[in-house]
Amino acid sequence: MPASRTPVLVVGAGPTGAVLALELARHGVPSLVVERASRPPRHPELNVVGGHTLDLLRRLGVAERITAAGLDPDGHDTTVWSRSIGRRPVATAPLPAPDRPRPDESRVLLTGTDLVVRLRDAARAHPLVDLREGWIFTDLWPVAGGAMATLLDGHTGTRHRVRAEHLAGCDGAQSTVRRCLGVPMDEALTTASYYTIHFRSDHLARRFPEPATLIADGIALTRCSGPGMWLGHLPLDRPDAESADPIALLHSKLPAALAASQILEVSQWPDPLGVAHTYRRGAVYLAGQAAHTLHPPSTTVDTCLGDAVDLGWKLAAAVHRWAGPALLDSYEQDRRPLAVRDRRLLSRSWPPAGGSAGWPRPARPGNGSPGCCCATSSGTPGAGRRRGCRPTGSARSSPWWT
Repeated sequence: MPASRTPVLVVGAGPTGAVLALELARHGVPSLVVERASRPPRHPELNVVGGHTLDLLRRLGVAERITAAGLDPDGHDTTVWSRSIGRRPVATAPLPAPDRPRPDESRVLLTGTDLVVRLRDAARAHPLVDLREGWIFTDLWPVAGGAMATLLDGHTGTRHRVRAEHLAGCDGAQSTVRRCLGVPMDEALTTASYYTIHFRSDHLARRFPEPATLIADGIALTRCSGPGMWLGHLPLDRPDAESADPIALLHSKLPAALAASQILEVSQWPDPLGVAHTYRRGAVYLAGQAAHTLHPPSTTVDTCLGDAVDLGWKLAAAVHRWAGPALLDSYEQDRRPLAVRDRRLLSRSWPPAGGSAGWPRPARPGNGSPGCCCATSSGTPGAGRRRGCRPTGSARSSPWWT
């Protein structure tokens, strides 16, 4: 099977993969981007794209696409803490209102589907980006000066080999690239497994007409796109997660007057706060949710897109041969501490498993991860594993990946 060549192979065309390809193209580097899905995913949750990230996207010529799809920029996304749904709030924390001369560009609130579609459309239209939808990444192995990957064309069933100087895994929380590398996840010390339920409650929407996150009685409810649509995030102790009925639990938490009238989808997040033990092995890199499986993903959009931009210009420098090995090493040093910070903020802001004991714990609004109303906290550059974390998984025994 003859192998084609590309400077950079990007696995995954979600927001991270699309922005990475556009950043490479901005520096004159062509890339091959493979995406297993032929159609855009359905992500109803609302994502906050911050002002700094919009500045990065403006450099790529896609900021206007994002702002055009956003909801009212002058609206407030409020987090409400309460002892139980329907009772008087203990505390509220609105996302800060726009404070720039151009409020429409201070931040944007839009659905995950809209974000993916607009970024993917921009990548598809760029002449330096070869986007192949319906193509599945299956394996990789080291070769001199890069990595070799096996790809499956889902339309024809034909297998292809691609030799890349650099390979970027942007293929999400269940990353095949990460599994091929054998990179374990350092997860927060928690016994929680999270369920997400996409449901409709018109009565709840009338009570909270503006975008809002409600945290009460051991669950978190987030308003999402569509009439009366919500996402419920329910933590359960892992021993109970397999046998639990998340729909019954949701109904038990909602008063009869605010009950869910329709259940659309239920998904489980067994490792909601994982961060990859390393972001790089040889010529292969992890970015976005492939590098940090933080739940819900909508709270860390800025971190994911920041990964893409940082990795993109550094890979471009390596391809053009004006950067040494230390620059590529700095990708993990610069980006991983931010994911560890996001994990710490999320672990403090979402309800714990086992009910509402000691809850709510409202935190002072700060500039932590987007959509997460918690106190400001900064990561330590260059930090590795931190106290209170434990690695999971097992690494493939191969000298090249170490």
